[in-house]
Amino acid sequence: MIEYIPVTMILEKLEGFPPFPALPEYDIRTFQPGQKEDWACLQSTTDSFKNSDEARIHFDHEFGPHYADMSDRCFFLFDQNNTCIGTAMAWFASDPFAKDYGRLHWVAIHPDWRGRGLGKYLINHTVRQMSRWHEKVYLTTQTTSFVAIAIYLDLGFKPLVSSKMDRKAWELLSGILDNRRLPDSDIVS
Repeated sequence: MIEYIPVTMILEKLEGFPPFPALPEYDIRTFQPGQKEDWACLQSTTDSFKNSDEARIHFDHEFGPHYADMSDRCFFLFDQNNTCIGTAMAWFASDPFAKDYGRLHWVAIHPDWRGRGLGKYLINHTVRQMSRWHEKVYLTTQTTSFVAIAIYLDLGFKPLVSSKMDRKAWELLSGILDNRRLPDSDIVS
């Protein structure tokens, strides 16, 4: 089992971020009232929450004060049967990031749909939407999410290394990702 270490990644330039090819059998929609349950169900399939109840409580705590922003900043991915299979947020930055940064936040694809490129599709859409408000993007994740980290690297996100713990995390990830995604030039200090 891989050690859990928090990591941060940044995308320094949104201008010219390449579009992802359309996937006509899937539909990305913005948050609508009542979709807290969709979000909670998807997030409970990750390691972030033990169950949907815990995810709903977190949703209310983190997003309740910003509920009016959800229709612009929270996205859901639906399949051709109108089943909600993914979510991602184009959220606001928090310290120490400046206002020109947006935050890619709470990305999740249902386990039955992983490995099909849908995470890249949803992330690409979300990042492109962020360019309406922000010039740069950051995200926080953890070493245990190395599959997602590979996706972020493929999309142009770079490791942010500002401490010994950050360096340890990326050294660990470098071994898992076969060193092929982490040239020194891709590490931001």
